[in-house]
Amino acid sequence: MEDTLTGNVVTVTLEDGEDKEGKSCVVVDRVIARAGDTIRWETGDREVSIWFPESGVFFSPVLAIKHTGTVEATIPSGLAVTEEIVCEYCIYLHKTHEFVVGGSHPKLEIPWP
Repeated sequence: MEDTLTGNVVTVTLEDGEDKEGKSCVVVDRVIARAGDTIRWETGDREVSIWFPESGVFFSPVLAIKHTGTVEATIPSGLAVTEEIVCEYCIYLHKTHEFVVGGSHPKLEIPWP
């Protein structure tokens, strides 16, 4: 995690792994970040699209479309967090036509202060 003027940088790396049935897939850990933090998804050479189906955290539900490399998004520092927010999101891998695995869907957690 790196310090920035508004918060921290939380790096999320897409990694090769296995799903619950032992099938090879790409996995990502749960993200825990606070208002003002920047989330940096390190996708490597994978072409990805990232969506947050529920609005409210980011300006747009679409963070990346067919993007390779690093994807960054900052949680607005003025986001009113009155209780813990847990957002499911999707990362689609264009080469394999599969979604990244992270439990059920990857999750971004914004804890209540």
